[in-house]
Amino acid sequence: MVPPLNDSLAHLNHGIGRDSSRRHRWVSLVNRFLNRAWILTLFGAANSRLGILSTVFLTYPGSEEYASYFLPPDKVHAARWTPIIVGLYRQRSLWGLSMAVANTESEFRDPANRGQIRRLVEKMEDVRTRTGARHVSYAGVLPGVLFRLRLRQEAIETVATCRLLAAAIANVRRAMNYPDDVSIVLLGGAGFLGRRLRAYLRADGVYVVDLGLRWRKGLPFESHSGRPAIVVNLASCAALEQQASTMAPGLVVINEAYPEPSLARIIHER
Repeated sequence: MVPPLNDSLAHLNHGIGRDSSRRHRWVSLVNRFLNRAWILTLFGAANSRLGILSTVFLTYPGSEEYASYFLPPDKVHAARWTPIIVGLYRQRSLWGLSMAVANTESEFRDPANRGQIRRLVEKMEDVRTRTGARHVSYAGVLPGVLFRLRLRQEAIETVATCRLLAAAIANVRRAMNYPDDVSIVLLGGAGFLGRRLRAYLRADGVYVVDLGLRWRKGLPFESHSGRPAIVVNLASCAALEQQASTMAPGLVVINEAYPEPSLARIIHER
């Protein structure tokens, strides 16, 4: 069972066309008046008493189209390597401040940008200190990149992601009436998150598919296997699309890749 993975992207694209100018004005105004050191420091003084802001979260666009969701094209360059405020979110009783940079995964993975990434981390730590937040959290590949560059000693996001993915796997198992020992395939399982998820699951029947590993025949998601399996995509939308032709009908896919894979392309590959 491959769900319509591009539904949220379609919804986002619709929102871009309908509300982009209003959103651009909002983001521009917020950053013009609030994204200033002295304002953040004043907020931090209030937060030290109230304790409502827990986390400063940094994300980035998966494509130029996603970047235009927050900023008009002529403002995107100004947000490269410079975090801008894009919103607030609530998690239980605490709040988080969402920030974004207009950089791509390929730039984060490029060793030549180590200095820029280090300065980006310093900027986020400055925001955390000024606002009195407890943590800085990073989206996508950034936790793994920062860990590899030794710019962070821990990745708090990874623990939370592993916990949520384990809960998603358990929910799928119950919904599909799968046995407790149903096979789980981690697509991209040799990567930063994949290795930690495998250790977190602590279960037999967990298979790893990754470009860095030699292909193994007899994987439970292959079309000839006839066995139920849950595939967790930790790699990329391209990886899931490339493997689609090998996947048996009726498989359940949990997607953790960003941006979301295209359902049309997955069906075409099949």
